[in-house]
Amino acid sequence: MDALEHWEDAIDEAIRVATNKVIILMWMDADMAGKIDYMRSKGLRVLEIDIDGDGIHYHKLLVGEK
Repeated sequence: MDALEHWEDAIDEAIRVATNKVIILMWMDADMAGKIDYMRSKGLRVLEIDIDGDGIHYHKLLVGEK
C-alpha cells in the first residue's frame, strides 16, 4: 500500500466537511513530528497511542480529533 502523498490536503478536507468531529488515525513514520505539528496547527487535539501485543510489532498511532 502506498502512503498518501498529500496527507495535508486530506486532513484539510476532512476538517472542512466535518459537521461535528474529525478523527484521524495515522501510523507513525519518519515525519510524525511534522504531522503532529500540522494537526495541532489546525486545532486538532493529538493523542499518541502505543500498540504492542503478541505477534504485533510495536507501533505508534496518532489520533487527531477536532
